[in-house]
Amino acid sequence: MTHQYPPLNYFYSHFHDSIKAELASLVKWVQQLSGDGVANESQLLELRERYKFLEQVYKYHSSVEDEVVYPALDAKVKNVTLAYSVEHQDEELLFEQLAQLISTAVDQQGAKRDATVRGLMCKVEEIHTTLKKHLAKEEEQLLPLLLKHFSFAEQAGLVAQFLYCIPLAAVGRVLAWLKPRVPQVEQEQLLQHIQAVLPDQLLLQLLTSWLQPISDGLDSLPSPAASPTPPSLASSGRQDSGIALSAFTTTHRAAYLDGSGCEARHS
Repeated sequence: MTHQYPPLNYFYSHFHDSIKAELASLVKWVQQLSGDGVANESQLLELRERYKFLEQVYKYHSSVEDEVVYPALDAKVKNVTLAYSVEHQDEELLFEQLAQLISTAVDQQGAKRDATVRGLMCKVEEIHTTLKKHLAKEEEQLLPLLLKHFSFAEQAGLVAQFLYCIPLAAVGRVLAWLKPRVPQVEQEQLLQHIQAVLPDQLLLQLLTSWLQPISDGLDSLPSPAASPTPPSLASSGRQDSGIALSAFTTTHRAAYLDGSGCEARHS
């Protein structure tokens, strides 16, 4: 019998691992930049773009936790998530401080720029340490509770809502960055679980397109228009799974399809 992987592995294992690998890569890159003693404007602009992507990815992670995962867990296990939401706010402030340091360095020259780059290095290390500790706490403390109290169908619903938190224009890039770290068998199982719980055909078509497993390297992700229409779920034996289905309202559907992801839910 094939081992069944919890759908939340996608979010709390592979997504976390991708964030940590990106953090480690950026720390190494900035250390080299700082060690050279000369940071030119193009290097700083590249650094800004790389951290902008990481910041956005991390915001998608934090948003779905604050808006979906934590409330769902609090409904089953009381008083376990508040500290994590507070930490999300602190982490957002760190990214803002880093962005300001990079902008300052871009506008400077010579010794002033070198001094700012040294401060930037300290901020990068602080972000690396802070995020690694936060992610480790989630894996050690929250993930066991989620696996204990949520069925696979409920977990699949939470993963689907995480994907909804990524704006339509960005989801292809994010999944191209994430999917190579996910074993093919887990990708296949996750897709099966999501197909079993998602009631909206158009959203299912989008997610099916993007979650198709890849086996060799970074295959290009198909566009929704090029994707085949998935089989009907009318006779699929779909599980009616509370949290997995209740959150897929008309508002969520509209917010996702207009490209704004989780951000539209605040309006």
